[in-house]
Amino acid sequence: MEYTALGDSVNVASRLEGFSRPGEIVIDETTQATLGDGFRVEEIGEIDVRNRNQPVRVFRVLEEV
Repeated sequence: MEYTALGDSVNVASRLEGFSRPGEIVIDETTQATLGDGFRVEEIGEIDVRNRNQPVRVFRVLEEV
């Protein structure tokens, strides 16, 4: 069997993976909002994602609090 994942979430995840450095966890603003106060993060910029009109804000996860 073969499976293929498609869609906006997969596209954003792929771009975030390509943007991150080895050993680094990066997330978008939707995930950051979901985390609440459980993790300390810092905003590190924005990336353009194909098929999106607005850039995606990117955050680096620093530590669990």
